Amino acid sequence: EDSRKCREQMEKEAADRAEHERRQAELREKLAEEEKIAQQQRAVEQLNANQQKLLRQFDNIVGTDSDVMVRLAFLQRFKWDLEITVAAFFEFEGNLHKIPQTPVVMQPSPAPSPSSSKTLIQFVFPNGSTEVAEFKLTDTLWIVFAWVFTRAEKFSGQNGFSLKSADGRYAYQESDYDQTLEALRLTPKGIIKIVGE
Repeated sequence: EDSRKCREQMEKEAADRAEHERRQAELREKLAEEEKIAQQQRAVEQLNANQQKLLRQFDNIVGTDSDVMVRLAFLQRFKWDLEITVAAFFEFEGNLHKIPQTPVVMQPSPAPSPSSSKTLIQFVFPNGSTEVAEFKLTDTLWIVFAWVFTRAEKFSGQNGFSLKSADGRYAYQESDYDQTLEALRLTPKGIIKIVGE
């Protein structure tokens, strides 16, 4: 009888210890998470107003599922150029380690005529206004999307938008966004309709 009580007592103590350790681990995890959030807030607060605006625009395009420090690192890595950063974020799947350490520096070469390396895209906005912008043939539709997003004031406050063909019949799909403008045949000129959602 005594040995059974003794065993039960030991089992209870072991269970209590395990529960105590679990709670301590949970507390440490919670504190670490709070510290991480505080660190992220400090990092965002240290940005100037323009950088905070760019971060908000970037977040609206790529979402906030990833760590804000990773998104900040992408923006800093690509010198706060929103269009390039968005394209890089999707190309490298939001993984900083996939980015080559040494940026590829293009060697100066005889400049091709503008018509052979660039394309002019006319955008038709939901409010009826139009704007023409020049892009490289090698730019992807993600870069175009980012360019459109920076002109969101032309959307009359609408939340989202999609890109459609000139006649409005074809809505560009997710798979199209990795394609170049040349592959999408938006050369030497193209028309893209922006449709508010």
